[in-house]
Amino acid sequence: EMTCEENIALIHNIGFQLTIVTQVLASFLSAILSIIVARKCGQLYFHINTRILLRAMLYLNLFHSIVLIALQGIHMIQYLTFDPCHIGLSPILCYSLRYPIASCMVSFAVLQVAMVVERGIALWKRQHYESYGPKLGLAAVFISIGISLMAVLAATGGITQTEPTNYCILNGIATPQNVIILKLGICAIDLLMIIGTVGLFLLNKLCLRRKSYDLQSSYQLFENISVIRIILPLVVSHTIFYIIFTISGTAVSMLHQDLEKVTYVTLTSLTYSIPFYTVMSPILIWLTIRWSRQLKETRLKTLTKPTINENEAYFQSYKEMWSRPRPK
Repeated sequence: EMTCEENIALIHNIGFQLTIVTQVLASFLSAILSIIVARKCGQLYFHINTRILLRAMLYLNLFHSIVLIALQGIHMIQYLTFDPCHIGLSPILCYSLRYPIASCMVSFAVLQVAMVVERGIALWKRQHYESYGPKLGLAAVFISIGISLMAVLAATGGITQTEPTNYCILNGIATPQNVIILKLGICAIDLLMIIGTVGLFLLNKLCLRRKSYDLQSSYQLFENISVIRIILPLVVSHTIFYIIFTISGTAVSMLHQDLEKVTYVTLTSLTYSIPFYTVMSPILIWLTIRWSRQLKETRLKTLTKPTINENEAYFQSYKEMWSRPRPK
């Protein structure tokens, strides 16, 4: 619990103010980009399960942004209009907002696992996968969200605070060790997914080189490679952001006893880099989709370009030679 003087110092801290405003702006931009890219993903010619998973990730981006804007908006209203000695969110309201935010944060990682698994099944069942309906994609989304909700609930242990808080943070409503374990678990999942995604990409390339497949299998293998080109940048960027988030957040938590309360709250808010990931992820998805389309168009042009064999080239050169006008 912070004193009245500490509340005043926190409210007037420039770094703290900039952090909140920047997170709100990033969340607002993320919400707009997620809506735009989610609509464009509906026009893709990928399998319906892939489209379901991509749009689920973008809608979670949107939901994360909306709830974070609501949380930071409540803080800003209190800081600007309330008596500094009486500001604070109730434990129930704090947990009600932080719990879905943290669950979305975990869902981003779990959904990437689901996308890799879905592409693995598409590779395994490539001869008949195009006839599969949306059940696999929908099940993967619900399972991913369910796992994320349970993981955050296990890490936080529910509502443990009894006093209002002047800034709602996950470390303030949970055992710090459990939160650190959750963050490290997400980083471990990300690193494994990088290995799994690269391995799946190489396996698809190997299957293409064998050239012992039917037309349906060929289509599925090329689609796999296009989807993996979307997954890999997402996983890599997710890993980078989460490693930074985990290392910085863990360092601040370990120094909790040595820091002043205002400094601790400011640094804790500053380490939450996830809003910037939610801005980057829809941009990465759309840029990668455009790049994959360009590669596909280039490949189609190459395949449809007429080739001239040696005999045709021989007679073509004679035709050009005899069609030239003779000098007078």
